[in-house]
Amino acid sequence: MKRDFTAPDDYFSQLPSELADAVCKFLKLRDIASLRLVSGYCHDAATPYLVPTVHLLFNDSDMRRLRAISEHPVISQHVTGLYYEPDILIYYKCYSDWERYIEDDDYEGDMPFAPPPEQSTARDLRIYHRERKKWEQRPRHHFKRTFLNDAYEKHIKIAFEQRALRGLSYGASFLVEAMRRLPKLTSVRICPANHIDNASNRLKEAYGPTLVKQLRTNDGTTYAVLEAAWSLLVGANRGDRELDALQIQDVDWKFLLAPEKYWNRIKLSFRHLTSLDLILNSYFFDVDKCREKIESGLLHELLCSAPNLRELMLKFEPMIDEYNAYLPHVFRNSTWTSLQRLGIEFVATSAQGWLDFLTRHSSTMRCICIRTMELTTGTWLDILETMQKILNLDLAYFLGELIGFDLEELWDLEPDTDQDGNQDQDPRSPASIAISDYLIRGGICPLRELDKYFPSES
Repeated sequence: MKRDFTAPDDYFSQLPSELADAVCKFLKLRDIASLRLVSGYCHDAATPYLVPTVHLLFNDSDMRRLRAISEHPVISQHVTGLYYEPDILIYYKCYSDWERYIEDDDYEGDMPFAPPPEQSTARDLRIYHRERKKWEQRPRHHFKRTFLNDAYEKHIKIAFEQRALRGLSYGASFLVEAMRRLPKLTSVRICPANHIDNASNRLKEAYGPTLVKQLRTNDGTTYAVLEAAWSLLVGANRGDRELDALQIQDVDWKFLLAPEKYWNRIKLSFRHLTSLDLILNSYFFDVDKCREKIESGLLHELLCSAPNLRELMLKFEPMIDEYNAYLPHVFRNSTWTSLQRLGIEFVATSAQGWLDFLTRHSSTMRCICIRTMELTTGTWLDILETMQKILNLDLAYFLGELIGFDLEELWDLEPDTDQDGNQDQDPRSPASIAISDYLIRGGICPLRELDKYFPSES
């Protein structure tokens, strides 16, 4: 770094470059931005730490910002992560349609009182229906008209920007080119919020002024996630990026149907992954097609492209009582020799297929998290007792439901709620905690003590 004239009290500029780098690593981003303005030396020392992770939203200004960062001769060389929230505002055709969905923070979506008992008097029923009608007709918000007009203009501006990007393959060219110009990028996260309350502060600041809270639409965010996943992974391969961690949430199962010209590049972009978090979604009319493509081996083929995985999280969004994935079709007979952490949500499996997979990974597996798994053969008692014998776990989480092949074998592991619908701080029920402790420490399997852990089932 080049030194220039510094003020007598500018002690930072008198530090050796190695110490200046060490200090910058522990500064917050706003302090980094301020430090760059102190002197030329401080500018050179702080700039590499200005944008360690690019936070991207689905709008024109963010796409151009991504391009500017990727073309910057210094900043681009130090970006290691990309966090993308590809949420799309629901487009309303007119002002009245938009206002119909506007709510202020005090508006309650659920009725604050329960229906009267069946044997209530006629007077009690009249009171209930009168109060219910008053509640249903209460105002959704108390905003002034000038405030609403301003919010609607902001909504229209962003909605039209996003509409233009959707016409450009959801900004695919921006994403591909940026990936090629960020040589140290190792982590990519694509995480739609779907609702303003679940969004990051940056997304809230950008879209909150539109007053629209519901963000996701089937023909909007879904395809934005799909196109983003394809584009970023193709760009990673073209730029020879060595991705270490990849998270793709709520992506349509058609992700597995990438055009042939993309599919091989996507698989190649997986070759250095050590951490993969993937949530595949489908809709009611797509469940059979999704299951068929997974059965054909497309997902297995993709996972095998990441032989060095240490952490794997797979979630298949459930459609009523149907499951999109049958686990033996996902893993087949493959082994990931470094796999230590496994998370699975909403799948069906045969007892033997699940135990064979665990046996192949028993020497490395240290953490398992299961949420709702259905057996097509075998019993959960046999599976849990076999798992305890073959695995040496440090952590284990069983949540949701354990559904057996026998219709009578259904173990609910969700925690109890109080009268107000609140749960305890621990998201696990006593039965869930007992199963986890059993798998780690041994003892008596909780499914042999039904009176203690499942009194309603015994």
